[in-house]
Amino acid sequence: MGVKRGVISSLVVLVTVGGLTACESFARGPAAVSRDGTDLLVAICVDLTVNRIYGEAATPSSREVDFAELEGELTVKSGTVLNLSRPIDGLDGKLEPLDLTSVNELLLIFKQGPDDGFAAQYGGDGPIDFPTDGWLQSDGSRTDEPCG
Repeated sequence: MGVKRGVISSLVVLVTVGGLTACESFARGPAAVSRDGTDLLVAICVDLTVNRIYGEAATPSSREVDFAELEGELTVKSGTVLNLSRPIDGLDGKLEPLDLTSVNELLLIFKQGPDDGFAAQYGGDGPIDFPTDGWLQSDGSRTDEPCG
């Protein structure tokens, strides 16, 4: 819980990453999600050097599951797709299986340094229907391509 609080509170002071400013919605960061079987795929839609990824899911019973707490250094280009169900080269830490059929809300936080990064949140009205053909954007829309 302490890691999450620290990550989230430092993101509240979030300034800029690839055009995302503090004036924009906190949880509508430039990322899209999809699934491949039981794997959660996340497309990052800005160039970014990630030093921390945090993932939290809420189940229908409102139980929160911290499924990802990764640290290290990973440089990605806009359009890079990460599989958050498998180890990621350059990042180490906690990565637990997530039952994508029972996720009502998903919060992903990508940190770049102590004060930069973004968050993307999905769902809220019943189980999320993660697309297998296409991408779910943080504003709730579905697109054929991950990054517009």
